Amino acid sequence: MIKNHSLLFFKKFILNPRNVGSVIPSSRFLANRMVASAMWEQAENIVEIGSGTGAITRVIANKIKYGGNIILFERDEEMGQTLQRDFPHFIRESNALTN
Repeated sequence: MIKNHSLLFFKKFILNPRNVGSVIPSSRFLANRMVASAMWEQAENIVEIGSGTGAITRVIANKIKYGGNIILFERDEEMGQTLQRDFPHFIRESNALTN
């Protein structure tokens, strides 16, 4: 398993560019901007579709209140395993269409 998230993401893009939307994962600046308008004090359940290697998930993990449920959907098995390793307290599913 590749430990470097950017390298793993790039490898997956090269192997299957139709399923991976970018050459590299979102930067922490982009991830922060993407979740900035969420009402974190009210958020109890969060679903992230296409979690990749967890760039946005890291920001969510820092913002969610204790006890919130987070479900991560990632179809790529290797990236999914990375998510499970990095975020063992979140629920990881492979496909949002079949669950």
